[in-house]
Amino acid sequence: VDTGDQIIESQLIFTSDSEGKQVFDGGEVELTAITVEDGEVTFELTVPYEGDELDIEFEGEVDGDELEGYVYTDLGEAPLFATRVQ
Repeated sequence: VDTGDQIIESQLIFTSDSEGKQVFDGGEVELTAITVEDGEVTFELTVPYEGDELDIEFEGEVDGDELEGYVYTDLGEAPLFATRVQ
């Protein structure tokens, strides 16, 4: 995720079309409300943020081994790019 101030790296791990998690420095969180339809992907997650929690929604598209879209929070939106690790 490119917040403009920094790039936040993590791993998105999908174990099926309806289950997954995000792994990052300091822990991992479950992905919820995962949908995959006609190349479009959406999911939600809640991450720790400055002693509280931050709700995040993702909307994007899969193209081959790449996932590209945006994350949306109360703080604004940011682009997200991911590449499948083989």
